[in-house]
Amino acid sequence: MLNPDKQEARPARGAFFKMERSAIKTAIGWFTLEYDAEGVCRAEFCAEMPEITAPMPEEEAWHTYFAGRGEPPQLKLNIKGTSFCRAVWDAARAVGYGQSVSYGQLARAIGMPRAARAVGQALGKNPVLVLIPCHRVTAKGGLGGFSAGAEIKRFLRRTEGADCPAEAEK
Repeated sequence: MLNPDKQEARPARGAFFKMERSAIKTAIGWFTLEYDAEGVCRAEFCAEMPEITAPMPEEEAWHTYFAGRGEPPQLKLNIKGTSFCRAVWDAARAVGYGQSVSYGQLARAIGMPRAARAVGQALGKNPVLVLIPCHRVTAKGGLGGFSAGAEIKRFLRRTEGADCPAEAEK
């Protein structure tokens, strides 16, 4: 039973952090980050300049990355997903800069060798493009899908000096 004369410390219910938005111009459009005190919640590309509320974290590192001269910065993430999605996203983060794996290889890496299509679906739900480098995952016989579109996937792969399998088939 609570003692009405004693104030007990409790965590704030529904505590929210202020969401910030940053963006930088790239050769293919605006790259935006949405983040709060807990980490990056969304990273995506857009054609129009978004409303910017804060400077881009690690801005110089982003310019270096998009110029093809280095890896993207490692930022803290604040994302939600199923345990399967999180396993796929963690495995995708282990794929090195400029490297490629197939959806099937990623499925095997998480111990589910028959789940290549489900891996593709989980990557399609990736809320933080580039930070979880799903552009490094390709189909067995080609480029494969990408939630932001094939043009951006090719751009990111070229930025990292990786091949673009769909172009090689033409």
